[in-house]
Amino acid sequence: KYVLLANLMYDITTACTSIVMQDNNGTIFHGRNLDYAFPDILRNATYIGDFQRGGKTSFVVTTYASYFGVLSGMRPNAFTISADQRAVGAVWENVASAMLINTSRPLGFLVREVTSTD
Repeated sequence: KYVLLANLMYDITTACTSIVMQDNNGTIFHGRNLDYAFPDILRNATYIGDFQRGGKTSFVVTTYASYFGVLSGMRPNAFTISADQRAVGAVWENVASAMLINTSRPLGFLVREVTSTD
């Protein structure tokens, strides 16, 4: 039950912020935070995953242990992506809507699909 909760936590709580900036040399930086109320737990469970195909990096993610989705990812020389907070409706309305739409799935799973697809 804890793994299921970890994989639905973002969709239920939605709390993160990202920033994208470019320096004078044209280098683009993409940063984000995880605004959860339990930073000590996440600090010890967060890692950078380097997913490879044929010995080359296909995509890189920042995620936490037991989470199968992706909230922050990067495809080298292509793009970066992050899921961030959205404040639309009450939690129960969002959950009900997701359950009634048969194409709904957790956001992190969609971001993982986008990040991992060639």
